[in-house]
Amino acid sequence: MPDPLLSLSGLLDRIALSAVRLQGWKSRFIDTPDGNIHLFDIQGRGTLPPILLLHGLGARSADYAPLVGRLKRLTRRLIVPDVPGHGLSRVPAGGLEPEMVESSILAALDVVLDEPAIVIGNSMGGLAAIRFAGARPERVAAMVLASPGGAPMDEHGIRELLSIFKMKTHREALSFVDRLLGRPSLIRHLLAVGVRGRMNSAGPQELMSKITPRHLLKPAELEGLKAPMLLFWGANDEILPLKGLDFFRRHLPQHTIIESPDRFGHSPYVDDLRGFSRRVERFLQETL
Repeated sequence: MPDPLLSLSGLLDRIALSAVRLQGWKSRFIDTPDGNIHLFDIQGRGTLPPILLLHGLGARSADYAPLVGRLKRLTRRLIVPDVPGHGLSRVPAGGLEPEMVESSILAALDVVLDEPAIVIGNSMGGLAAIRFAGARPERVAAMVLASPGGAPMDEHGIRELLSIFKMKTHREALSFVDRLLGRPSLIRHLLAVGVRGRMNSAGPQELMSKITPRHLLKPAELEGLKAPMLLFWGANDEILPLKGLDFFRRHLPQHTIIESPDRFGHSPYVDDLRGFSRRVERFLQETL
């Protein structure tokens, strides 16, 4: 018998998609060697360089709608892709490999982004931001990493971390949401419905099954980053282990600003949209 909560998750995603399109978000599908990548190309009202927003595992571009609403007044343009197997970017016919995820996003951005951008990535999106900066340093004006993934782990550590993302029941999804957030939320049940539906979809499930230690970051990948950078790691993040933060502290360049504020969890734009967006704005004003 179909689970009604999983059906509700799909309905909520369709409503969110309709809402952002009503706000004028323009959908684009970019052909890459590994299949189509969907992204939103959004006109801003400000003067800063374009902002590229990269989402995490099980998330999708439309999840950034509240943050986009805050950042539109700062920038000329926002680009928000869906990772393969997430949102409107489908799982390629050849399957979903971590290397292919990175190469297909890079290929899509080579088409749509021809100038330095402000790159903001959360969780897996933080890892993608670092890899993008390593591959195309000339296209990165500044970076904001919010609890980035990718810190080295052995096989056991990876499986232990990914077990948090595997939720079969609503109770398990609620436990995940409570670990995700830095403060209590009145909509925790609604958030749990959404994350459970997405994490049990084909894309995240296949991607999680393919991640190995060789896909994670090497110290040199951080040490070589040149762009101004803010690392924002919520003190109440209970998703990623603290030794991940230690890895970033040790290997990010000295010019990196590193902050770990209270009452923020793994996805700070969910915990306190106003507070996080103001911190990003202040960083950009002081940097660019």
